[in-house]
Formats: sequence, structure tokens, C-alpha cells
Amino acid sequence: NHRIIPTYRFDNARLIVGFGADFLGSWLMPATFAGQYTKGRRVSVEDPQMSRHIQFESSVSITGASADERIQLKPSQVKGALRYLYERLSGNTPGPISGLEGILDDIADGLDANRGRSLVVCGYNDIDLQVLVNGINHLLGNYGPVIDLTLPVRLKSGDDASMERLIDEMRNGEVSVLLIH
Repeated sequence: NHRIIPTYRFDNARLIVGFGADFLGSWLMPATFAGQYTKGRRVSVEDPQMSRHIQFESSVSITGASADERIQLKPSQVKGALRYLYERLSGNTPGPISGLEGILDDIADGLDANRGRSLVVCGYNDIDLQVLVNGINHLLGNYGPVIDLTLPVRLKSGDDASMERLIDEMRNGEVSVLLIH
């Protein structure tokens, strides 16, 4: 059991749904993602379909400004929205979520129509949210064509618990010198 960040292929996704993931500005590898995103949005004779992008976020980001549809969503509403999508895509009847049902039903229909060619990403560092996103992408068959687990991203491989212990030790005067290389 180990954590990895997969390689995301925004250029292979026909529908991208982001939850607080500013993948064109500051999330993980924005330069790489911007190139992929641009490629997926380019229309040509060989590929006349442009990807569609829906972004949920609490404040405007570079990614949200580039989206086809930007939906303002409080961080406290993200878990409910993701749970709603998961339940809907699982074939279950999701519970109500403060007036977002219509939007989320449309998104679920779009994701369902783009199985294996969609991508749901979440920029929040919350394990419950990431588990829901992984579940949604798994239900949609996005692992393989759009999400590559064989080539993990080695960024952000930190250990939050160890960092918190270090901070506590520094506060308690147990660390006299800290060298960062």
C-alpha cells in the first residue's frame, strides 16, 4: 500500500471536471498540463471535437478562467458534490445537495457518455475527497487511457505527519539547528 500521483493525460480527455485543481496555474505540473490541455482543445480535420472543461472552485484561478463553465463552489460543498457524482455514476439515487442537482446530473451524464475519455481531478489535500475522485475515475474506466498509474509523478512526495512532528519538536525547543539542503 503506497501513495502515488499518477500521470494525467489532459489531451486524451473529452470531458475534464476539476474541483479546486488549478492545473493550468499551480497544481502539480502546470506547464505540462497546459500543453496537453491546449492540444485537447485544438480542433483539426483529423479530430474535429474539442474537449469540454467544467471547473468547480471557490475563487477564480487561471484554470477556472479557461474553463467552458466555471461553477463557484465552497470547499465545504466539494465532498457532497463528489459523493453525488459517485452515487449517480454508480447507478444509485444520490441525496439532495443544495440546488446543485441539475448541474451535477448534467455533468454525470456527460461523464457517462465519455467513459474512458473523461477526467475528474481534485486539488484538495483531503484523503476522503481523493478517494471519491479515484472512485469516480475508476467507475468511468479512465485509468489507462487518461490516468496512467505506470508512470507516477514524483512531485509532492512529502510526509505531512513527519513535518508536523518536526514543527512540534521545534516549538518544544528540541531542535537547536535546522539545515535544509
